[in-house]
Amino acid sequence: MLMTLCKDCGCKVPYSTTRCADCASKREEYLKSKNKKYNADRYNRDKANESYRLFYTTKEWYRKREEIYKLYEGHCVICRALYKFNPIEEIHHIEPLLKNYDKRLDNDNLIGLCSKCHKDIHYHKIDNKDKLEKYIKQKINSDRFLQSLLKNNIQK
Repeated sequence: MLMTLCKDCGCKVPYSTTRCADCASKREEYLKSKNKKYNADRYNRDKANESYRLFYTTKEWYRKREEIYKLYEGHCVICRALYKFNPIEEIHHIEPLLKNYDKRLDNDNLIGLCSKCHKDIHYHKIDNKDKLEKYIKQKINSDRFLQSLLKNNIQK
């Protein structure tokens, strides 16, 4: 029978498993407590920001989303700059509602993004127009660099 080592304690376990029974039960308890804490924190966060959360259910927001979708012709702003033309899946506030609630319906503060670009924007903490423009320029430059590398490899 093939054996491997437990991820936590290093004892031998059957090959198809990752943890021994003791470590697996400890891990399960840890994950339950972590999830319970997260849910409690989330409840408190949602209570504090309820007006912001409820904004996304208003008719104003639904109308504005449609307007932004039409403004960008249904294509993600970042992908469009890279000539990829992925569809808009989410409307993003450049300056978050928590920072500047007055700009919640401002066309200059809203852009249409695909879900991948939206995740990237949040990952890189882009929260103003200057950072956004710089990020898009970097994406364009890195894409051109890759294209030139590919062309050079094909020609060789």
